Amino acid sequence: MCIRDRNPAVALMISAPDRAEEVARCRSMGFVEYFLKPIDPKRLLALVEQLAGYDSCDELEEEKVVEPQDAVVARRFLVAEDSPISRKVVVNLLKRQGHEVMTAANGMEAVMAVGRRRFDGVFMDVNMPDMDGLQATNLIREREQGSERHVWIIALTAQALNGDRERCLAAGMDDYLSKPIRLPELSEAIQRIPAPPTRSEAEGGRIFNGSASGGFDVLGSMRLIELAMEEVVRGRHQIAESIAKNSAIELENSSHRLKGVLQQCQLNKEAELAGRLEAFGRDGCLVPATEVFAALVKGLTRVDDVLENQRQKLIQTGAEPGSD
Repeated sequence: MCIRDRNPAVALMISAPDRAEEVARCRSMGFVEYFLKPIDPKRLLALVEQLAGYDSCDELEEEKVVEPQDAVVARRFLVAEDSPISRKVVVNLLKRQGHEVMTAANGMEAVMAVGRRRFDGVFMDVNMPDMDGLQATNLIREREQGSERHVWIIALTAQALNGDRERCLAAGMDDYLSKPIRLPELSEAIQRIPAPPTRSEAEGGRIFNGSASGGFDVLGSMRLIELAMEEVVRGRHQIAESIAKNSAIELENSSHRLKGVLQQCQLNKEAELAGRLEAFGRDGCLVPATEVFAALVKGLTRVDDVLENQRQKLIQTGAEPGSD
């Protein structure tokens, strides 16, 4: 989707018997989004935030990667930020320098992402829901113990209070940037990151305390099991609420979040059901969502049992609730 002016077309629709056909018709006419009356304020806000972050048509078209300048060495970064606008700003700045970028919307997703892939650096927002940046950094550092891994973590904070930098560094972060993020400060922070390992070093070994396949063993961490249990409860409630409110965007967002947690726990059957609900929300077709959600609810009963059984096993080995 490429916005070529500052007034993108938004379709306002009344409820129709064949909503899927209406959505397809609006998209074929070039509308970037649609709404059902009465308009959902949360969905409208989400769209405004989404559009506010799209400030470069050239970048959005086919996700073109800008060639790095001669003085810039392309690296791989993770941006962990819950605000869509702030996240998009940092991603844009990094991509314009030719870097590869992945994103996470909260601390839990950041920890999982670092466990799955190697990054040259992580831009970590300090204040995020569920698990904040300080907690995520602490968990990453604990998981790195006993290995040669040390991912460079740069704190992002809007507070800029006295002692804030020291608090971030004490939590295990390596550097600190105050919002709003500007290109000069960002470039200087990147230059302070140690040189990446050679190709042979990067390909050798496996990611810290991971599974045999190099992934992150969520079920081996008491803290992540408990977070996953909370996410399942939250996801089940949010999906049910979005269907009851007939909110396609909320269905898409809540299903996407739950799908990611289930995939990381290797609960693929339930993740596939969540993925189908996500697709229904994306396409604005909520009619079949009720039946699929009913199947997901049954599957989540099994998920609850799996997570609780693993939690009890860890307790028997001496792990304390709330610990890593």
